[in-house]
Amino acid sequence: MFNHSRSFISGLPRGQKVPDDPEALFMLSGYSWKNKAFRVWTLHYDRSVHGFTFRPAKEWGGQSAGSAKLIAYSGDEAPVQAAKAKLVAVLRDRSKLAEGSFDMEPLEVLRDLIRGGAHPSIGGPIQVVKIYEHANAVPVGVYWPDKESGTVSVLGRPLMSYEKTQWGVLDPDAPARAYSAPALDSVASDESISEEPAG
Repeated sequence: MFNHSRSFISGLPRGQKVPDDPEALFMLSGYSWKNKAFRVWTLHYDRSVHGFTFRPAKEWGGQSAGSAKLIAYSGDEAPVQAAKAKLVAVLRDRSKLAEGSFDMEPLEVLRDLIRGGAHPSIGGPIQVVKIYEHANAVPVGVYWPDKESGTVSVLGRPLMSYEKTQWGVLDPDAPARAYSAPALDSVASDESISEEPAG
C-alpha cells in the first residue's frame, strides 16, 4: 500500500524524476498466531529495493535460558540512543540485563526521557496499548504528568470531564499497578483493576 501510494506522488521540482527517499518509520505490533508469540515489525524505506519493506524486531541477545526480551525503537536518533543506554542501565541496576523479561522498564525509561526535557522531539503523555493473545487490544490510560494531577490521558489525549475509560489507568511512577478511573473529574481511586479487561 505504501509503495503503491508513493507511485502517485506528482508535482515534483523541475528536473526531479522520482520523489525523495522518505525518512518515515512505522511500527506494527501484535500477536502472531503462526509463531505463537508477540512480534514487532518496523516498516521502513529501503533504498536498495526502492520501496518500503518490513524489518522484524529481534530478541535481545545474551539472555540466559528461559529469558526473553523483545523491544523496538522508533524516532530521532538522539532520544533513541539515550533510551537504549538508559534501559541497559536500569536493567543492570536491577540485575535483569541477562535474566528474566521486561516488565515496565521501557515505560519508565520513556517517562524519564520525556520529563527530563533534553529531547524536544519526544513529549506529551505516554501512550499505552495492551495487546492480548486473543486478538484484542485496549488503550490504557496514564495519569499525566503524574497521579497527583488527577489528569488521565488515553492515547496521548487528556480525557474531558465527561469521558470515561474502562480499561484502567497507570500511575507512571508506579506502573506495575493499574487503577480504576470512573471519570476525569473524580478523585483517583486506589482500587486496583483486574488484569483482564472487562467485557
